[in-house]
Amino acid sequence: MSRDTPLAFYEFFAGGGMARLGLGEAWRCTFANDFDPIKAAAYRDNFGDGDLREGDVWALSPQDLPGRADLAWASSPCQDFSLAGGRAGLKGGRSGAFFGFWRLIEGLDAEGRAPRALAIENVTGLFTSHGGQDFQALAAALAARGYAFGALEIDAAQFTPQSRPRLFLIATRQAPPLALVGDSPFHTRAVRAAAAALPPELAGRWIWWRLGAPARRNTELSSLL
Repeated sequence: MSRDTPLAFYEFFAGGGMARLGLGEAWRCTFANDFDPIKAAAYRDNFGDGDLREGDVWALSPQDLPGRADLAWASSPCQDFSLAGGRAGLKGGRSGAFFGFWRLIEGLDAEGRAPRALAIENVTGLFTSHGGQDFQALAAALAARGYAFGALEIDAAQFTPQSRPRLFLIATRQAPPLALVGDSPFHTRAVRAAAAALPPELAGRWIWWRLGAPARRNTELSSLL
C-alpha cells in the first residue's frame, strides 16, 4: 500500500484490542466497542478510551460510527458455535450478538457508508453449525449487501505455542487484486467443504483468498527447556 494516511477501521467485540495490534500502524482505529467491562478496561490500558464505546452493540446506531471505514472487524462471541458450548448457533444469546453488529452494517449501507471490507473471526464450529446453515446465512447476508467473500482457517499453533484454530471470513465490495487470490494452506478441508455446500447464487460470490504459510519453526520446546 502507498497511502499518505492510515486506513480507517472499526473494531467490534474488541476485547483488549488484539485486532488493532495485529493490523499495526498502517491502520487507524476510529471506533471500538465491547460489552465486557474487564475487557474494556484492558483496551483502555492499551490504547486509551478515545475510540472506545463500552456497552451493548445493540444499543449503538450508525450515527455513533464516524465517517466511512475501510474495514470493520468483528470477533463476535463464539460460545454458541463452540464444541464447549451448547451449539445454539446464531440463535444463541451470545453468538446472536453478531446481528447487533450486522444491523449497524446495514444502517451504514443505507447511508452510503458501508465499510469497503469486513473481517469476521470466530471458532471453526461456525462452518458446521446447524448443518452448515449458519455459515450459509452469514454468506447470504454478505451477498445481499454487495459483498464477495471467502474464508480461511488459521491455527494459532503456527505462530504461538497454543493450538487455537479460528475461522476468518473476509468480505470485500471491490474486486480483489489477482495477487490476493489463489491457493493457500489455510484452505482446509472445512473451508473447502463449506464453499462446496453453498448454493450457486452464493458460490458465485466466493473468493479463494491467497495467504502463504508462515515460516516453519526452527526450534522446539524441548530444546528451549
